[in-house]
Amino acid sequence: MVTPLCVAAVQSRVSPQFQDILRAAPSGNVDPNLDPDDAFDIVLGAIFARTIVPTIGSRNPPLERTVDLLIRMLRPTT
Repeated sequence: MVTPLCVAAVQSRVSPQFQDILRAAPSGNVDPNLDPDDAFDIVLGAIFARTIVPTIGSRNPPLERTVDLLIRMLRPTT
């Protein structure tokens, strides 16, 4: 079972690395107005949903689709 303590532990350990990845992205690939904590929450939610929500897990969407959606979310809007 995923508890708030478990989520907090993941956030405190992985969120800084995720922010480093966003900062290291080539210019123009990540919206400068994007809140990195919000983006991390979306990524974490997608991972947890694929892992523990039976209806999502049974659909078994390709991981590449999730990655594509996340990349589109991060791109700047024009």
